[in-house]
Amino acid sequence: MTKKWQKRKKYPDDSNMRTSLVAFFALAHSIIFGGCALILIKVVFGFLQAAYKTPLSQWGSRGWLLLVVIGVLAYITQFSGKSVLYYGRILLYRKRT
Repeated sequence: MTKKWQKRKKYPDDSNMRTSLVAFFALAHSIIFGGCALILIKVVFGFLQAAYKTPLSQWGSRGWLLLVVIGVLAYITQFSGKSVLYYGRILLYRKRT
């Protein structure tokens, strides 16, 4: 398995990949982006309401853990959103030429 992985075709740039592979990456990142964004939309508003009512000293480990999880989800959402834009631009450029 590792020999197959080492012998795979390596692309110098993402724009050199096959169109189907670029479309797959764009679709995969858009699904991740949509899922994480949906979770953030549903959770962040309630979290902020509870956080404003509770002092930081009383948050406890669950509050801080939830804050870290929300931060990680926000980072994943930002990364996957930028990836969708990147791969979408590659596909758009290929469509024009």
